[in-house]
Amino acid sequence: AVVSTQSTGELSPKLSFLCLSNNPLGNSDALSSPPITHPTLTSLVLCGTGISWRHLRNTVLPSLPGLKMLNVGHNDLTSLRSETSDAPLNNPNLTTLNLIHNQITAFADVADVAGVFPNLETLILSDNPLVSFGEDKMVIERFSNTNQDHCGEGSPYSALIP
Repeated sequence: AVVSTQSTGELSPKLSFLCLSNNPLGNSDALSSPPITHPTLTSLVLCGTGISWRHLRNTVLPSLPGLKMLNVGHNDLTSLRSETSDAPLNNPNLTTLNLIHNQITAFADVADVAGVFPNLETLILSDNPLVSFGEDKMVIERFSNTNQDHCGEGSPYSALIP
């Protein structure tokens, strides 16, 4: 059973990490009504929940301005592009976005996150069917603030690079 999101503050006033992976939350109100609003929550893991990027972006993330790490792997996400009907969103604290094992085929499909998460340092796209990466110089320039050292020699991710 999923812990009711309205009780996250009652679990612990110091709760900083919440993992709801592999619970069939989808785009249900479980994550938005009432919204997860926990002032100390800095890490949220929603792997395999079936959540869509649009629901996450427009409903869940606005109530978590202190979030530093978001893991939404294994959700069949294909794009993180913003739509014109999306409300403006800026989560300045998010530094790590894990999109492992989704269905993202082009780096351009995640380029909009640079505006949503201006301090993004780590972007993990492992195990996606990427067939296009960085042909557009404008796309790469959007990520000029990201830390390029995370995949270098000695990093925990260096083993993932052939």
